[in-house]
Amino acid sequence: MTDQAAPDQDPTWLPDGRLTFVSEQDQGYGIYEAYGDGRPHSLVLRLVEGEYDPAFSPAGNEVAVLAASGQGYAVRIYSLVDGTSQTLSTGTGVASEVSWSPDGSQLLFTVFGETDARLRTVTRTGLEADAIPTLVNAAYGVWTPRANEIVFASNADGDWDLYILQLTSGLVQSVTRNGYPDLYPMVSR
Repeated sequence: MTDQAAPDQDPTWLPDGRLTFVSEQDQGYGIYEAYGDGRPHSLVLRLVEGEYDPAFSPAGNEVAVLAASGQGYAVRIYSLVDGTSQTLSTGTGVASEVSWSPDGSQLLFTVFGETDARLRTVTRTGLEADAIPTLVNAAYGVWTPRANEIVFASNADGDWDLYILQLTSGLVQSVTRNGYPDLYPMVSR
């Protein structure tokens, strides 16, 4: 579907079935829409160099991105309606794997520090917090469709396994425990 010399990354299916990806193409660095019928790719949103891991909002009208910012990270939201952006949060470490809550009110992402990884949430007003304050090395989280659970990976027991956090009770349950690294959970919508 792509034949540009530039690397293509972060493929994403939109809620309406379109396929997007991040690339440096003729129209600059940004998110492009791919077509399987030979039409040229179209630029959906121009990104700033250093922005990565785009995630489309549940309504499909916004994109959250992570960005390298000085010695840390920034979490931004772009409007696909008017192109405006808002930086919700900044911090130290390297951020990865941003995910929207099903109602679009929060973002979930991983921050890798020098010695650990933590799942963080940030609201639209910029309030950032640990998603699981008592658990270090929790990463790669995704919301479940009902927004009452987060599925994530952790090596708290020495091996990367998948867990579910019940948001109302704070209960953490093991999903896998097999001696092999289990990372990057996916949840069907």
